[in-house]
Formats: sequence, structure tokens, C-alpha cells
Amino acid sequence: MKWRVAQPAFVSVTQFHNILLERGLRPVINRRKILPIFLCLLLVVVTALVVAYIQSGREHVRGAWMTGYGTGYPTPDEIDRTITAAKAAKLNLIIVEVRRSADAYYRSDIEPLASGIPPNFDPLAYLLKIAHAEGINVHAWVSVYRIWRGDSAPSDPEHLANKHPDWIARSYGGDINAPAGIFVDPGVPNARDYITRVVTDIVRRYDIDGLHLDFIRYPDAQWGYSKISLDRYFAETGAQAKPKPNDLRWQEWKRDQVTDAVRAIRREVRRLKPELLTSAATIAYGSCPARFSDTYAYKHLGQDWRRWLSEDLIDANMPMNYRDTRRPEKLDEFREWLAPLSKWSCEKPVFVGLASYVSDAQAVEAQVDEVRRAGLDGFVVFCFNASGIRVMESRDKLAFSLAKTDSCWKKWKGNCGRFLDD
Repeated sequence: MKWRVAQPAFVSVTQFHNILLERGLRPVINRRKILPIFLCLLLVVVTALVVAYIQSGREHVRGAWMTGYGTGYPTPDEIDRTITAAKAAKLNLIIVEVRRSADAYYRSDIEPLASGIPPNFDPLAYLLKIAHAEGINVHAWVSVYRIWRGDSAPSDPEHLANKHPDWIARSYGGDINAPAGIFVDPGVPNARDYITRVVTDIVRRYDIDGLHLDFIRYPDAQWGYSKISLDRYFAETGAQAKPKPNDLRWQEWKRDQVTDAVRAIRREVRRLKPELLTSAATIAYGSCPARFSDTYAYKHLGQDWRRWLSEDLIDANMPMNYRDTRRPEKLDEFREWLAPLSKWSCEKPVFVGLASYVSDAQAVEAQVDEVRRAGLDGFVVFCFNASGIRVMESRDKLAFSLAKTDSCWKKWKGNCGRFLDD
């Protein structure tokens, strides 16, 4: 997001002296004596402006995720209604799903076209045109490692799961179907290169305002045992036995594989469009621990998002703090994550993910206020489709509640060390 800097109006010593005369006030000291006083006052003013600048930080984000599979995208009428609703909600960001299951909700020469798109229509190009005309930013949402979810395998022979079955992540027991679907194994270098190519193709051809990485992780600690990954692990570490899911060296190796993918994507995005904002949807499961290294994301999913922030591999974090805060215990969980999210942000913006499909509009409105009072940089609601499996209430009702939360945000952030856990 863009920085806003207040432009103060300064006056010279002479101007200050003349102002006093114009108002019938006789200066009690001459200009030479007033100079040190004026400089002290100027220092105080400049300091106050700097503090205000830091506290105000970036323009706060009022965003929402838009899936490809629910009503709201990818037909022209649905997109028009989505932007109308976004304006009513006073949103300034739409994060649209352009790659859900190794398919394309845009025009791609690399992956098969997703279903539901009208012939000869490019939904991403149209959304960009309509949203930008209304001053709304659009980020392209890419599901990185999850490539399929369904009761049966994809029928298209060109689908990634059928073209490269050796890239698919396997569990410790050899399964390929994780609860969240079928994943590509992050430990497969060719898969990483392929995903990077898909992402850079989107960045190169579309006037998007940001790139958003989702499912940039393992399905769980039990996964990552493709033959290619295991062979690489043995060669790089000297290990000879198949590692257990809780093996610390194995866990670290898996985290490095995911981070290497984030780094590769970052390098190519920076080469093509240095100004483009890159973010990630990150995991905030369960109660928040005191140390980042004890988070579920770090220990079980190979998702070291604090490292990505500290090494400038992403520009913003979008942690999915999904709780039904109508339940007191979930409200406590929601709140306990907010301060650590700021502490672990490494001076990067944090846009907190809120789940409108588990909380009603009134609860989401209260969550937005919690995020604002915690000094964070904004929110992103999942999801903003008009209907679908992830929709609890009408979008109009959600938009009405979100519109009421529009206000100024402040923030003050401390430092973050790469290896600090406290």
C-alpha cells in the first residue's frame, strides 16, 4: 500500500515576527533572541510530525477475498455486482482467486481454464478494469501447493495432477489425499519452478496491484514424503532412514523448501514489477503461543512466515484469524493473536483475515474494531461472494456492517529480530 505523508506548513523567523506585529502583539525579544526559541519549537513540531507519520503508517486496508467458485466471479454481471457491493462496504482491496486447483480464472497458456467462465471472456482483465475505475485495488490470489480437491481425480489429462503424479505430496503412510485436498510437494524443485512460471505469467500480463500466495505450506506434519523429496533429503543431509514427522531436522528441511519457493517467486516478481505488493495467507491455528517457533504453522506446516517478513520475501502478512467470536472462548483466542501478530511482523503491515462464514456480520464488525484498536494495518474478510459454501449471511448485510467500520487507523510498531522468540 502507499504511504501518506502530511505536508506541514513552515514559517520563517521573519514571518513569525511579522505575524505578531500584524496581530497587534509587540515582540518582547528581538529576532536574534527569538531564533533559538524558534528552532526549539521547530524541533518539537518536526518530532511530532515524524511520530504522527510513523503512527499513521500505511493506508489501512479494507479488503475481502473473492473465490472463483462462488457467485460473484467470474461472469461480467457477477463482477459488476461485486464491485457495487465493494463500494457499499467501503472496501479498497479485492483479492480474487485466479488459481484454485491448478486451473486458471484468467487467460492462461500454461494451465487449463477453470469452469464457469463465459466463452471468450477474461474475468481477471474485466475485474481489473471495473475495480480500478472505482479506485479499488485488485490482488491476484494464487493457491500455490494445493492443486485439487474433490471426490475423484481431475479428468483433464493436462491437469497438473495427471501430468506430474511424481510431484504430488505423500503422507508418511503413502496417501496422496490430505483432508484439504491433493498438494504438490514443496520439496520437488521442478514443481517450484513450474509454480514460479505460472505466477510470473500472471504478473507479466496483468495490471494487478498485488500478488497473494495461499496454501503456501504443507497439508500437515504427516506430509512431504514424495520419492523426489526423500531422495533429496537423504542426499543433502546424509540421513539414511525415512524421517518421522516430528524429526526436527526433517521439519527444518521442509520449512526451507517452502521458503525457497517464496524466495523464487519474490525474485521473479521483483525483476518484473519491483513495486508490486506480495502477500501471503498465513496460518493462525489454535491458541497463540508465547514463541513463534511453537506456532502450528511453524512446527507442523513448514510455514515460517516470520522469516519471510524479516528477510523481505513478502511485503505484507494476512494471517487467517478465523474465529466465531460470538463464543467467548473464541473471542479470547481471537484477541490473544493480535499483539503477537504485530510483534512478529518485522515492521511489515499486517492485514488480519476475518471469517464471515463462521461469524455473522455484527460479529465481523466487532472484529474489525478489535483489529483497529490493536494498532494493526487493516483487515481482509473471507469471503465476499454473493453466495456459496463459504457464505453465512447476505453480502448486502455484510457490506452494511463493514461500511460502519470505516475510520482512521493508527499503528506503532516495534522491532523484530530474525531469531527472537520473545
